[in-house]
Amino acid sequence: MKVPCPRAPRPLLLVCLIPLCCALPAQTRTLVESYPDGRPKLHKQEVNGLAEGEWLEWYPDGTLRFRSWWSLGTGDGKWEYFYPSGRLRSETVYDRDQPSGTEWEYHSNGVLAKETVYVRGKRHGIQRTFDVTGTQVSYGRYYRDTLIVDKPARFAPEVISGTESNEWGLTFTASGDTVYFTRRAIDSSFQRIYRSERTGDSWSTPTQVYFSSTTADEGPSLSPDGNQLYFASYRPVPGQGTESPTDMNLWRVTRSPRGWMAPEPLPPTINRAMKNGTPWPYGYEAGPAIGPDGYLYYWTGLTDSLGADIVRTRELADGSWTSPEPVTNLSGPGAQSGVTFSPDGNLACFSAYGQADGYGQEDLYCARSSGNGWAEPLNLGPEINGVGNESGASFSPDGKYFYFTSEREGASQSDIYYLETKYVPFPTRE
Repeated sequence: MKVPCPRAPRPLLLVCLIPLCCALPAQTRTLVESYPDGRPKLHKQEVNGLAEGEWLEWYPDGTLRFRSWWSLGTGDGKWEYFYPSGRLRSETVYDRDQPSGTEWEYHSNGVLAKETVYVRGKRHGIQRTFDVTGTQVSYGRYYRDTLIVDKPARFAPEVISGTESNEWGLTFTASGDTVYFTRRAIDSSFQRIYRSERTGDSWSTPTQVYFSSTTADEGPSLSPDGNQLYFASYRPVPGQGTESPTDMNLWRVTRSPRGWMAPEPLPPTINRAMKNGTPWPYGYEAGPAIGPDGYLYYWTGLTDSLGADIVRTRELADGSWTSPEPVTNLSGPGAQSGVTFSPDGNLACFSAYGQADGYGQEDLYCARSSGNGWAEPLNLGPEINGVGNESGASFSPDGKYFYFTSEREGASQSDIYYLETKYVPFPTRE
């Protein structure tokens, strides 16, 4: 009987038995860069090609620009940025490349500009912003990097809602990345329509649209397909022969492959000329909005008596329009204006003046759709309505946010505010 020879050990086992003390030593190097005049520009250390320890950068004049701490190629410790003046610009603590704890940003004068709380790299807690005087501009509460807006907050403060102007009447494109709104400088008597675009969480500096430059324009409202924009304007209607310089009428611009075409007024069945001696708002048309039923809604005085009502009309296939008619339950005693609709078509919100249950001058009301039109409108309460004027209601395209205009900061200053719709006391279904 043959006895089998034992197999030789595999080389792999020999490799695995090599003690750790025989591993290659760490390769450490220090990188230094200088400006042409010899001043330091950069100083950092690497271990095996990964950033390690302190990293320093300087401005050309020798002022420190950046200081940070690293471990195994990831941010690990405090990072500081400085202004050319030497003042601290921001300070953040990183844990494995993720911001952790409170981050502070400063204005160039040293005043705190922003304070943000992070947990595991996400905004989770309170974020506050301040102007150069230290006055708080905004306040937000975040949950896992998502802003929780459960109370009215200024929309895009100092970008869209400015301290030196009044803003109202905004409308979004379907994507939600472009907004049109009305702005009037505090020292001006003419309002214009502006446009802003969103990138991430930021909105671009608003620019005045080309078709709003010669007179007072307001209340832009996009059609559901985004191909038409309705607005109200003081501009003269050709052939109308109005007797009032403040005769507001409805206009429309249509989108073409090259952009917006020239504005056109809606027909005389809608735009009526204001005559001397006729009580306002008879012949005054404003606040256009396309409803879920395809009708054009706006507000005006249909009779010679005082009071504004919400009315509707519909464009027919031949380009003509039906006779305007009051909207049941959205019109009545007092004055109603500026109706808007939730994206799902179940809510109609508008402003009303002179109501017995009002909290201030002009309040916001909403009505829920019913089988026979609109149910009874309800006041949105003191969380939304203050002692001044609240108007200009609108919704984000996805229905997540509710926007409105308010004079919370003073009677001479109106800004756009917003909050999540789930925190708005809308009427419930019956």
